[in-house]
Amino acid sequence: MAFKKLAFLSLACALPMLAPMQTMQAAYAYDEVNTAENFVCSANFEYSANSGFVFGKSNDKYFSVVASGTDKTIALIGKDNQILKTSVQELTENENFSLCLVVNENTAKVYLNKSSAAVITYVLDDYDGGDFYTIGNSSNVEYFETDTLDGDLFVGGYSVSKVINVTENYSLLGTTQYTVDKGLLTISQEYLKTLESDKTYTFRAVTSLTDLSFNIENDFVGVNANFTVDKVFHGNDAFIEISENVAVSKVTVDTKEIEFTQTDKRIKISKEVLDTIESGEHKVKLYTVKGRPEVKLSLTDEVETFPEIPAEVSHFFFWVDIIIFAGLILSYVGYSAYKKMKEDRR
Repeated sequence: MAFKKLAFLSLACALPMLAPMQTMQAAYAYDEVNTAENFVCSANFEYSANSGFVFGKSNDKYFSVVASGTDKTIALIGKDNQILKTSVQELTENENFSLCLVVNENTAKVYLNKSSAAVITYVLDDYDGGDFYTIGNSSNVEYFETDTLDGDLFVGGYSVSKVINVTENYSLLGTTQYTVDKGLLTISQEYLKTLESDKTYTFRAVTSLTDLSFNIENDFVGVNANFTVDKVFHGNDAFIEISENVAVSKVTVDTKEIEFTQTDKRIKISKEVLDTIESGEHKVKLYTVKGRPEVKLSLTDEVETFPEIPAEVSHFFFWVDIIIFAGLILSYVGYSAYKKMKEDRR
């Protein structure tokens, strides 16, 4: 299963390297062309008018590193033949010298005489790789590509003192979370799976030469998570179901860590914890050994219900009905008596 898209940054200029090329004698003449996007190269040069490297050559456009015996400077020159940057360190007149060029992730670094500090560092525009060869009288030319799927970072023979996850607030990796084998540094898959999937992380390796940065794109399939109900009310516990029975090390609500309990694939957030959180929409993130699923928490106030109060018994309308009924009876009786009295008079 693929977990990473690899990017490399390498420096191996002070140690013997790989794939030595034949010595170049004539300026801009070469016996072999190498093509790469990310690479490390070094060579020894005789002090002359112009010496150095051509790289990224395509359609007669190229970048170059030129050491000039005329003005004793080293310059990085762009595709439009304009000087992009000049070194602050001058060449020593009539003394041979060595140059090392590292190109990675569109950044070029130039080292003079196996120094541990780059005399030129520059981010290249419009760079996508291309042909490489040397300029001038060169010897001990060594060149190798750093594009490889065997590891995350080529560090050559330099020792690694620590590895930092820059994206994770510069957190320090434990020594069990990476390995260095035959010059290749590799971040363990177990550690990468504890991070978020579908996200690119920047790491930094601190070596005996310099700090080296590289990127890893996590593309593994992590676990899923969902609340068991769409809306959670204060005064109730909340439960989250995860798709696999994996260990959860931490739960956060809007980046704030909270207490929780786990039973198999169910995470419980107690009502006491929820009472410390305001009503509204929140982001809950689970930190697992297989990704960091994020779920939405809709928290609202507890709904209070009140018992229906029975109406007080009233006999008012009963007595009204009695009075009306009695009135009708009396009226009828009175009318009947009047009618009989009238008939008796006749």
